[in-house]
Amino acid sequence: PAAPPVPPPEQIDLTHDDGGADAAARYSLCGVVWHTGSSAGVGHYVADVRQPLDRQDRPAEWKRYNDAVVTSVSRDAVLQQEALSKGYIFFYMHASAELPRPRTAP
Repeated sequence: PAAPPVPPPEQIDLTHDDGGADAAARYSLCGVVWHTGSSAGVGHYVADVRQPLDRQDRPAEWKRYNDAVVTSVSRDAVLQQEALSKGYIFFYMHASAELPRPRTAP
């Protein structure tokens, strides 16, 4: 029998111990494109995308893009093993890109 799929990690740390230019190589999951249906030719694709931070004291918000319908989805729902095992494409963002967005004047 085939082994069950291994879900990708939420964080990836590729940091080198030598302290060189590539020393800070930390990434976090920021998007998953996944499939519902019985086969790749039958079904539907959906994307879960983590929204950019607007403040450091607030957790990142995830949105589910399902055709023209966009809904909020919990981090736990995105990271549950069943959902990740259906993932086709996983997007990661470098830690340096995770800084909060500057606030814009109203």
